[in-house]
Amino acid sequence: MKFHVDFSIYASPVDAYGNATGYVDPAYLPAAGDKFKLLSETEAGPALLLRVDKVRSAEGEEVGSIALEDHVVEGRDVAEALSRRLANETSLFVYVY
Repeated sequence: MKFHVDFSIYASPVDAYGNATGYVDPAYLPAAGDKFKLLSETEAGPALLLRVDKVRSAEGEEVGSIALEDHVVEGRDVAEALSRRLANETSLFVYVY
């Protein structure tokens, strides 16, 4: 089942960097409070696991939605690197503010 995923990326607790959005096809349906793995640890960077805030299943529809917690990194360079990884390793795109 396909799900739309959405979360914000911050370059610091007070510096919003952008919004990551796109589609995933998870092996299982996560529940609110679960950790959801978007990236595995590689030479390009650490794993990215985010807490699921809300899930709307796709009952009767083609696509459901998964809202994930916001993610804070240490600086705009790290946020940019994360954006590149999401684009290269997943189907997610980051809209930079």
